[in-house]
Amino acid sequence: VCRATAVLAALAVLYLVFTFTFSAINTEDPCVVARRNLNYVSTLNSDRKDMPPEWKPELPKIIHQQWKDRNVKNPKYREWQGRWKALFPEPEFKHILWTDETQRELIREHYGWFLSYYDGYKFDIQRADSARYFIMYHYGGLYADLDYEPLRNFWGHLPKDRVSLIESPYLYNELVQNSLMSSPRHDPFWNHAFKVLVSEYTKPVLSATGPVFLDTTVRTNVEPFHRLPCENFQRIPLGEQENSPFLTLLHREVLGRIFPMKQCGVYADLTCQLGRHHNTASYLKDTGLFQLIWT
Repeated sequence: VCRATAVLAALAVLYLVFTFTFSAINTEDPCVVARRNLNYVSTLNSDRKDMPPEWKPELPKIIHQQWKDRNVKNPKYREWQGRWKALFPEPEFKHILWTDETQRELIREHYGWFLSYYDGYKFDIQRADSARYFIMYHYGGLYADLDYEPLRNFWGHLPKDRVSLIESPYLYNELVQNSLMSSPRHDPFWNHAFKVLVSEYTKPVLSATGPVFLDTTVRTNVEPFHRLPCENFQRIPLGEQENSPFLTLLHREVLGRIFPMKQCGVYADLTCQLGRHHNTASYLKDTGLFQLIWT
């Protein structure tokens, strides 16, 4: 009991110390970051060499999302899904909700060489993760998790000639994430990603298909990509408790203050915030924290 009390007391002290330190870190003005990102995207001139004939420097106006079936019961997910449809309205934008059935059919019909790997994954989140990359390659457009809420139409902030990946503030774990991505059709960036899926197949979840997998893909890829700045696209949802399970809150509210982080701005301040990742981490119900990282 005494030892447990001491551990809890130590965690409490660390929490307070690092909360103060975390809050004291200066962040770059998010509006400056947004203008810089927009200016940079406007300068890209699609001069990539040796591109396949089916590739074009175009970003199809398709919003891809995923759920196990077409019955999205979570009221928050439905609310945020509605925000996508309001800010990126049809018929200008096409909205596709991929299910376990339809994404497996895409793999089976067009990428049969990967089907045994896909079916062999231990967890549903691995199948969902890997399917996203094939969806991005096959159709192009934008992929967003159901717990990602757009705050305005930010299509102009996305490059048309290369893959974009959302920057992660959780630097102790990864540099980019797969919760928000965009891509032209048939971008060769994903051909290398498919090879990494095979080479990392037996790794833990995060390294096999998740954000750590994407870090490996980016690090070993000759093809360019664009990082969507977290100041505008993914501020840490500190204090938001109703939408997140306990393990996510532990990871975000405590561990996130102890280990290295990037201060991306105040979550409650909507200034130049283009979207919010609520980080509900529903996959933890499937994997648990231990198996997500270590098995």
